[in-house]
Amino acid sequence: MRLDRLLLLPILFVAASSLRAQSFNLDVGDNLILWPVPSNGYGGAAAQTGVWNNVSHPYTIALVDLAGAPSAASCASTVSSSFNWPFGTLAGDDSALMNDIQAISSIGPAATWTFSGLANGNYAVYTYAWAPDSVNAHTAVDVPGAVEAQQIVGGSWSGSPHVQGLTYALHHVAVTSGTLVVHCAGSGGTSGSVNGFQLVQEGGSSFSSFCAGDGTAGGVACPCSNFGALGHGCENSATTGGALLSASGSTSPDLVALQSAGELPSPSSILLQGGVQLATPAVFGDGVRCIGGVLKRLYLVNAVAGVASFPPAGGPSISARSAALGDPIAPGSARYYQVYYRDPNPSFCLGGSSTYNVSSALTVNW
Repeated sequence: MRLDRLLLLPILFVAASSLRAQSFNLDVGDNLILWPVPSNGYGGAAAQTGVWNNVSHPYTIALVDLAGAPSAASCASTVSSSFNWPFGTLAGDDSALMNDIQAISSIGPAATWTFSGLANGNYAVYTYAWAPDSVNAHTAVDVPGAVEAQQIVGGSWSGSPHVQGLTYALHHVAVTSGTLVVHCAGSGGTSGSVNGFQLVQEGGSSFSSFCAGDGTAGGVACPCSNFGALGHGCENSATTGGALLSASGSTSPDLVALQSAGELPSPSSILLQGGVQLATPAVFGDGVRCIGGVLKRLYLVNAVAGVASFPPAGGPSISARSAALGDPIAPGSARYYQVYYRDPNPSFCLGGSSTYNVSSALTVNW
């Protein structure tokens, strides 16, 4: 059983695209000699390259943006314990980010991170909360006001790519008063960990969600009243709350990364691109398709821990893949995206005739 780590807790902030109004990468730790910050080319789970802030105890610092320029934003944490793990197999930037952490006692208070001075807007918050010293330790991460509920992070990991639920939690939240709060605590009687954050501001009109099968007035009607969680697609047979499609990164240059979270653990998943948003959504397996026009199947991947990521590691960018399939994307134009994924339980919905479902939809204004 892991010993409690009674030292310093930092918090990390989620980073946005290089062209967003305000974006940050934060590496939480206290030993720059053994554990320097990751290189500027390390994008992490958000595919967000740029300068990483060194967030050392007592973890109250002014933040620099992705270009290294001073900003009005700052962060602070209620816990000031740290822990370094010089063992294991991680190397390079993975080790720099993940092996020195803020340590949250299993018998002490939760760590509350407060980010102040932010530009108002929609943010994707990536909270790295992996314990480098124990596969049995897990951290509960909660962002008040976020679309997603509390998420539990932890388990066995040997290096990039990062995996939601294993190395990080992902929340989407609207900042309206310049302040963002993240709560982190040990889960299941174990100590908690914070390795860092990326704050991705989804500002402007680059990304916008629609086609939620959540039973709200603005959503779509799921085929057998199998409504999902707020903002998600229709519910699936694993009762995850349905799949939520989200985006991060910049459109110029194309560093857009899409993630469909809330699928079954490891289904085949296809990213579908459309040229129009359907005026009348169509039943599509156990879900609803809201995109149409010129349809392109951009990538086929297998989800990991319920999350399908696009482009896949080593794959071409979304715009390059679209052009290769005969649909070049002109600057200023829009494309629409959904992910359909295998759900092999034929009796879940529609009287046994369907073995797939589909995520919520997303507009990308290129």
